[in-house]
Formats: sequence, C-alpha cells, structure tokens
Amino acid sequence: MFSKTLSWISRLLFGPPKAKAPIFWEIELLHEFLLSQSAQPVLSSPIQQFDKDYFKLPAEQMIEQVPALYLNHEQRISEYKPNRKTKADLRQAVRSRFPTLVELPHFSLIFLEDKEQNILLGKTFLGAILRGSINTLGKAEDHFFENSLQWVDRLPNADRAFPYLPEESPPNPITAQYLADVSQQIASSLEQKMGAGFTKRVYDNAYKDIADRYKLLNTFPVIISIIPQKYLDTDKIGLLTKHQLSATLLEKVTFLEDLNQQLAERNTALQRAQEEVRRAQKASEEAYLQLREVMNAVKDGIITANDQSEIIMVNKEVEDIWGYTSAELIGKDLTILMPESYRSRHNAGMSRYLTSRVSKVLNTNVIMEGLRKDGQAFPLEINISDLEFQGRHLFTAAVRDISARIKAENELKASKALLEQRTLDLEQAQGQLKITIEELKSSNHDLERFAYVASHDLQEPLRTVKGYLDLIKERLGSEVAENVKEYLAFADLGVLRMEQLIQGLLEYSRIGRGASRMVDIDFEDILTLVRYNLQEKIKDSGAKLSLEGIPQQIVGNKIQLVQLFQNLISNGIKFVAPNTTPHIQIRCTEGDDQWNFSIQDNGIGIPEVQQEEIFEVFKRAHVGKSYQGAGIGLAICKKVVERHGGSISVDSTPGEGTTFSFSLSYLPVQSVL
Repeated sequence: MFSKTLSWISRLLFGPPKAKAPIFWEIELLHEFLLSQSAQPVLSSPIQQFDKDYFKLPAEQMIEQVPALYLNHEQRISEYKPNRKTKADLRQAVRSRFPTLVELPHFSLIFLEDKEQNILLGKTFLGAILRGSINTLGKAEDHFFENSLQWVDRLPNADRAFPYLPEESPPNPITAQYLADVSQQIASSLEQKMGAGFTKRVYDNAYKDIADRYKLLNTFPVIISIIPQKYLDTDKIGLLTKHQLSATLLEKVTFLEDLNQQLAERNTALQRAQEEVRRAQKASEEAYLQLREVMNAVKDGIITANDQSEIIMVNKEVEDIWGYTSAELIGKDLTILMPESYRSRHNAGMSRYLTSRVSKVLNTNVIMEGLRKDGQAFPLEINISDLEFQGRHLFTAAVRDISARIKAENELKASKALLEQRTLDLEQAQGQLKITIEELKSSNHDLERFAYVASHDLQEPLRTVKGYLDLIKERLGSEVAENVKEYLAFADLGVLRMEQLIQGLLEYSRIGRGASRMVDIDFEDILTLVRYNLQEKIKDSGAKLSLEGIPQQIVGNKIQLVQLFQNLISNGIKFVAPNTTPHIQIRCTEGDDQWNFSIQDNGIGIPEVQQEEIFEVFKRAHVGKSYQGAGIGLAICKKVVERHGGSISVDSTPGEGTTFSFSLSYLPVQSVL
C-alpha cells in the first residue's frame, strides 16, 4: 500500500515534462481559498511566517505538510468566525473543491470523524516508530518489528489481537487504551534491544514528525496518551497545552454566544450532581470576570439591579462618578445614589412597573440628578433596560455624568444672549456710524470746497497787492531811501509767503476732491515725472538719487503718488547744510499686503520735539530765509499715504539726516471720507 501511494505521488509530481505538477496547482488553489475564507484582511505574523517557510520546502515535504498548512489556516478562520459550524462547513467545502488533495492518505485523516482520527493518528504514530526502528536496526531475529508493523498497517480493521499481547482478539472498535498497550510492548522491545536512550530518540522523532502535521487537530492528544509515561516529557505536554489553547478560547466564545441556553443546562446539571455545580460555579466566575472587564472598558457608568432595587453589579465608571467603591454599593438599595426628592418617585415607579409593566423611563434617555458619596448633587443622563431572567427582572442602567455638558450649555446660552445683545448694539452702532460717515463726508466735502474757494479767491487780492507794490517801486525809481527799500522787500517777502501758503492750501484741498481712482501704475513713470519736475533743483544742487528694491508696478493714484515722492525728495534736496551735496536713498521691501518704502537723506535733520507735529498743516521744523516753505508739503504726504491704505513716520537725528518711512497697500483702497 505504501509503495503504491509513493508511486501515485511521483506521477503527480513528475507529470508532463517541464510542466508544473497538478498537485502543486491544487495546493496553491487551496491556499488562496483558505485566505478568502477569513474575515481578517491581514494575516497574523506567525501565519505569515509559516506560509513563507512552507512554500520554500522541497516538493516531497510540501506534500507531507499539506495537513499543517490547512490546520493553521483552519484555526485562524475559526478564531475570526467563532461559530460551532465553522470547521465543519470549511472541511465540507474543501472536500468538494479539492478532491485530489483530500485523497492523500495523510491529508484525508483530517476529514474523518474524531474516533476514526484517533485510530489513524495512533496508526501513523506507531508506524513511524516501527519504520524508524527497522531503518536503523534492520530486521531483528525474532521479526518483532516486521510482525508489529504488519499488524499496525491493517488498522483500523485489525482481525486479530496484537501478536505480543495476551488477548486472543482485539477490542472492537480499537481503543486508544489498546494502542497504548501496543506502544508499551514496542517500547519494551526497543529498550531491551537498544537501550532507553535509543528508544526515547525513536519516540521523539516520531512525535515531532506527527506533531508538525497534526498538532492542531482536536484529537491530537491521543498521541500523548499512547506514549509510555517513561518517554512522555514536559515539553510534549507543554506543546499540547499551547496548541489546544486556541480551541479552548473558541469554545468560550461559543459559550458566551449561547449564554441563556447554557445557563439553563447548568441549572439542570446543578440539580443532578455536585461536581457539575463546581464546574458551573467556576465557569460563572470566569464569565463574571470577563463581563466585568467588558463593563469596565465602557466609558458610561453601568449599574445592574434586581427587582428589589438591590445593586448587583457596577463598573469602574460608576465608582468614579459617585465616589463609592463597588464593595460599598453591591447589595445596597439603588436609592443610595439618588437625592432624597427622587427616592419616593423611584419606589412608586418600580412598584407600578412590576404590576402593570407600564414605565415612562425604560429604554429612553432621561435627565435626572444623582447624589455623590460626599453629598453633592449632580445632573446625569440615564437609560434603563429590563431583562427577564428565570422569572425575575434584571434592570441595567447606562448613566453618564453631564455636569460639564450642562455647564457648557448654560455658558452657551449666556454667550448666545450676550452675542445677540452685542449684535443689536453693533447694528445700532453701524447705523449711527453710517449717519456719522455721511455727515462727515458732507462736512469734508464742504471743508474741501471751502479751502479750494478760499485759496482761489485769496489769490485775486494778493495779485492786487503785488501789482501796487510793483507800481510803488516803479514810481520811486532807484533813488529811494534805504529804509523804504527794506520795507518794500519785507512786503514782497510777505506776498511771496502768502502765495506759497495759498498754493499749498490749494494743493492740499485737491487731494480729497478729485483724482481718487486707483489703477496699476508703472513705478518708473512716477520717478520719471518726479525727476522732470525737480530737474532744476537736482541740477543746481548736484543731488544724487539711488534706488534699491523698487517695484515694477504699484497700485494707486498717479498724480497723488507723484506729489508724495516729489515732496519727500524735494525736502531731501532743500534741507541740507551749506556746501553739502544732497544724497537721497529710496528703498522698498515687500510686506504681507503692502509695499514698505523709506526715503533717507543726509540733510540737517529734524529735532525730536518737532517730529510728531511736522505732518500737520502749516507746521514747519525750520523757519527762516535759508529754508523757505509753507509747511503744507508733509501734510499732503500724510494725506496721500493714508488714502492709499498706509501710514507714514519719520526718524531723524539733527546733523545726520532724516528717514521718512511709509507703506502703500497692494490692493486699491477706496476711502469712505
């Protein structure tokens, strides 16, 4: 039989030349099928490593280890699909899909009933021991090993007793105990011939070979039972315990799924025998501990009580909320957790529900108060459910301390009311602001119009005064007293000063009246106009202008920006010490939403006490014949900068020079005034 099996395997392995043997296609398809059956998308590390090592095995070993491949995946599938029928359904599917593989003798063993598996596992194990002995020792004179192997190969259909046992016929069917007796006779014969050390090695090798393939079978313990006690070391028992652990865990999961049915069965068992009582008590304790661990993992408080309002169980969250330990609560009345005003209502509601099954609080979220151990009342949300068990009621409440939520809601309400009031105030303020803006627009318009008209109308009498002064000088001729010449010079200077003031006032009023449109401007055009307007001053003074970081384009009003740069550069040329060549440095840097300019000169500087007022109309830092002016230029600069969404400032040290810094917005700015 064994030689025929090897021949069949050889035909499968070495089929058509250079073609993959069909059995390996079957193995790969089986592996893919087993992967598809798991609810877990990613393999655990041990399974991954097993699969990796398996597909590196030589061909013969791959076929021998097909049972191990299947059983490893069967165990994994059962862990993630904990159902009584999982293994049975999986094995039925494999039988129907992969009949060629299932025909392998060492693989077909898996798909037998437990009793048949026991006998065939024992047969495989004993056969491995006997063949290992024959391969090492050869044929013994008494033919013990050959006779024993012939008897083992006929299992499970042994028609006579083991030749070296006294019974005339074997039990029918063969039992594990009978195989253990056969194993003892084989071990005794081996020990007599080769000693205990050799015998142990033979048993260890056979055990390892079988365990590699079948250690995950539920019936695998039969191997342990037929090993003589002398050769059964703790390593084998430990391995068995480890491999059976997963099956035990799966049974406990199934136990939890069918809790009601199993509890009823244990009640019956309690009435029959004390032993069953102890087993049921132990299982109940384990289930209680597991349930408690689950309850402690829940973020809400969980309280279980009976129909007498006695507390049966609480979780850790309840201890944290109320401040009691579980020992202080279990067995106490539920009302210990309530303020006095709730206790009578609770008792009345419990009595009404037990008689009429009518309740307003079951299976719905209810807001009420709790009473902590320290006497502090607090708001909580509770949802109560009722489970009838063996004619009694078990009430389970999920509770949550909502103190923080209530506080947040109250604060939100207060904030909402405050926001509504502030919104109303803001709306009123906005309305008033609109009125004020309109009034201010009208006032500014009137003021600008007045300044324009006033400055325009003042020029006419000033021209008259200047004309008469010219007539007086013409009539008097050259022969006029020195004091008269001095008086006329003072009069001319006053007229000139007045003309400058009027012209400056006229320019200042124009900043707000017209040319307010903001457009993209080439910055070079602005500098070209400034240089043209100041060409005489630049030529006469020999002034030098240097530029750094100047933008290509800027947004603004071209006329106003020309006034801005022209006034600041003109000041840098004008206010220098005698015999000093003006040097004006214009720099620009790019900000988040604006251009930042600075215009630095090497002039006489501005005293610190005057730096805050020089941007006001008619305020001058230097008064005298050497530095003439109307005191309006910097006021115009400030107005232009502000209308372009920026601000202007000055930094100066007398005798060392002055730096004017200002910003201009990237985007067009439309003033409301």
